[in-house]
Amino acid sequence: AGALYWLATLAWLTRVSWAGWMALSLYCALYSAAFTLGVAAWAGPRAGRPGWGSRLALAPALAAGWVGWEYLRSVLLTGFPWNALGVSQFTNTPVIQLAELGGVPLVSGLVALVNAAVALVLFRWMKRGAVRGAAPSVEPLMAALAVALALGYGRWAVRRLPPEPDAL
Repeated sequence: AGALYWLATLAWLTRVSWAGWMALSLYCALYSAAFTLGVAAWAGPRAGRPGWGSRLALAPALAAGWVGWEYLRSVLLTGFPWNALGVSQFTNTPVIQLAELGGVPLVSGLVALVNAAVALVLFRWMKRGAVRGAAPSVEPLMAALAVALALGYGRWAVRRLPPEPDAL
């Protein structure tokens, strides 16, 4: 999936070098693969176990892991800070105001947190099935709270901007 993503988003490089396009795409895909392998090895066995540690910590840990790999990609070997996950929110004005506080990595972290919460709930549901009377999942509530705080901050940040002038 990572290789396909990078091959598609870096397709413009074929106008410069086909070999460079292929090499850079595969290099960037290594970071997605490393994250996925890390999750499979560390969180996979733990995510389905009832009562494992703090369920509140797993989704933020996964989000932090994603952001960490994005950061490494952006600084290692001259760095390639292209197409971080947070860039997907470029049209979502309230959410991208988080970049004022923590740059694109903070926006990436929010997106990764929401995705980790959804993935963990689906993982548990597939592993155990729907159980009547089971405790509600805390991950979606935590992600919803994070999104609500981000939107609240973003709306406040947009409102405090000076009005646009009528002319340049």
